[in-house]
Amino acid sequence: RHIRWGSMTLPEIAQLELDDLTNWLESQFTALSAEMKIGLRSAHEHADRRLQFLRQSGLGYLSLDRTMKSLSSGEAQRVMLTSALGSGLINTLYVLDEPTAGLHASDTNRIINCVRNLQRAGNTVIVVEHDPQFILAADDVVEIGPGAGSEGGRVEFQGSVAQLLKAKTLTGEKLRQNKAQLSSTSVASRRTPEAWLKLQNANCHNIKGLSVDLPLGVLCAVTGVSGSGKSSLIIDTLYPAMCQHLKLPMPPDATGTLDRLQGADGIDHVVLLDQSPVLRSRRSIPATWIGVFDDIRVLLAETHEARKRNYSRAMFSFNAASGGRCPVCEGRGIVTVAMQFLADIETVCEECSGRRFRPEVLEVRYRDRSVFDILNMTADESFTFFNGHHRIQQRLNAIRQTGLGYLRLGQPLSTISGGEAQRLRIAAMLAGIPLADGDVAAENRKAAQLARSGRTLFLLDEPSVGLHMQDIDRLVGCIDFLLQTGHSVVVIDHDQALISQADWEIELGPGPGKQGGQIVRSGPPA
Repeated sequence: RHIRWGSMTLPEIAQLELDDLTNWLESQFTALSAEMKIGLRSAHEHADRRLQFLRQSGLGYLSLDRTMKSLSSGEAQRVMLTSALGSGLINTLYVLDEPTAGLHASDTNRIINCVRNLQRAGNTVIVVEHDPQFILAADDVVEIGPGAGSEGGRVEFQGSVAQLLKAKTLTGEKLRQNKAQLSSTSVASRRTPEAWLKLQNANCHNIKGLSVDLPLGVLCAVTGVSGSGKSSLIIDTLYPAMCQHLKLPMPPDATGTLDRLQGADGIDHVVLLDQSPVLRSRRSIPATWIGVFDDIRVLLAETHEARKRNYSRAMFSFNAASGGRCPVCEGRGIVTVAMQFLADIETVCEECSGRRFRPEVLEVRYRDRSVFDILNMTADESFTFFNGHHRIQQRLNAIRQTGLGYLRLGQPLSTISGGEAQRLRIAAMLAGIPLADGDVAAENRKAAQLARSGRTLFLLDEPSVGLHMQDIDRLVGCIDFLLQTGHSVVVIDHDQALISQADWEIELGPGPGKQGGQIVRSGPPA
């Protein structure tokens, strides 16, 4: 702290915004002697290249001393891209997995330009992406399909963007329909707010003394450029305030403050779907994630054969050491072979042949299916199989609503994609909402008010991340179901197809960081 370069210490340098830091670094380097310039040129070029990438990505307002936790998802995404793309390598193959996740359309254009500069420098860039802007900017497009899971895995199309726009593939059709979809929601089809949730004098990060009215009973989209204060307002301020009002456990990292919260008396519960990752391991499966496996184990334990053998439901768990899991693989179905100098190898367990359970446990059958057979069924198959068990069907239907009916109940979460993981999180959220008989939602909102779940405020932080354009349609259907059953939904998102379906839009801005934190507009989407 006592060592200075020019007139500044290292902590003072770290507090500079990146735009100011770049200019300061250039001026200091220019003032060095010729001998010092030769010795520091490599380090200066390395630092300048990464600073320029951050600035080209629209992050010139950040400072180096900002913690990653304080950044929005879009800001964090671009910072992580800098470490990969700002190295200045040539003749390199870059593989990017959804680099536009959490980015506003204007930020997406910046990333496209950065990737194009990499390509012009002599590199090859492969991007796994659903964003229409990125797809239309590509030189060559490969579409995998035609469906998901066992229905996919084939190359449906490969060629230029012009050829894709004429192709009869799912992505080609969605791209052609994109403009029509964005303008398809008429004023007459928008819902009218039933009440208002009023936040007075909110303070968090770049939000200073902001007051805002959020509509209830409708889909409200909170939009704005990355870093404009959307998550600070909804996740860091509104959610803790609602938890405090409803006497629910407070989030440990709540940083926002609020002078007054009005209109919350009509809300009975609050649910947050943030960007925390799904725990992907071989022991986590869709059946446990949505809470249906416990009920299935109870059914197995109540069979005549299980009672005769005095088996409890714990016997049908592959996680409990005292249960009926295979002793060799400990219920994982695979055995990991440690390699001293190479990556570990996973092989199917020879003892149970990948079935996870001991042979005597598999002899217990419910409707002529063992626990392994049930876990090997898809959500669609098991929904029909468990006909008559309303609680199980309700939770399985949540998976089907999100378009994941092809997932097997026992499929390890370590094998699912990012988009599937996001939809599974939404399914887990829907699984707690009581269903009417079959797939029919409550007939009217008055009946929904009498449901034992009460009225819930759902806060969704970028639910469209990782989703194909067709999956966005399913997401809108899930949100419509929540609204029809008497709940309220607030969505933070950048996806124009999703925003166009909102009943009310609150745009924060006008810029990121210190330039944001203000309401630019509030009303029905333009």
